[in-house]
Amino acid sequence: PNTVTDIVHGAFQKCSELISIEIPDSVTRIGNGAFDGCSKLSSINIPNSVREIGDGAFHECDSLKSITIPVSVNKIGIGAFKNCTNLDSLEFAKRESTNPINIDTYAFENTALTSVVIPDWMKEIPEGLFYKNSKLEAIYLPATIEKINYRNYPFFVDIRID
Repeated sequence: PNTVTDIVHGAFQKCSELISIEIPDSVTRIGNGAFDGCSKLSSINIPNSVREIGDGAFHECDSLKSITIPVSVNKIGIGAFKNCTNLDSLEFAKRESTNPINIDTYAFENTALTSVVIPDWMKEIPEGLFYKNSKLEAIYLPATIEKINYRNYPFFVDIRID
């Protein structure tokens, strides 16, 4: 319902038959492990009201294929989308460079992403952001990148700075 403002820690954890969910515009936070292990969750629309996606929020959501991070999000926790093994599309909504997201380590570890366009508001690539992404072929970095932390890329990834 529209009265929900926080999807709490582990709220739908291991709901293996959950296919989709409609998150109301009243929600500002998706807690740690909120959808962890929802292996059939294939569709989710994160509304523009969400400011934080917690640690492991969508961990092991194997059926999740694409995700758009809205402009309202200012924090993505550790391993938020880790082991989403069919996630092959990641998009960040346009935002001002003065409004970056704090993306924690291993947020998109072990996904099916083949290429990633890093937005120009990012100054640093967190450790392990795309660790163990065996299908990742190219990462497009803006000239604004100041630091790339260890454990980000397998040796065969084509990294290009625009």
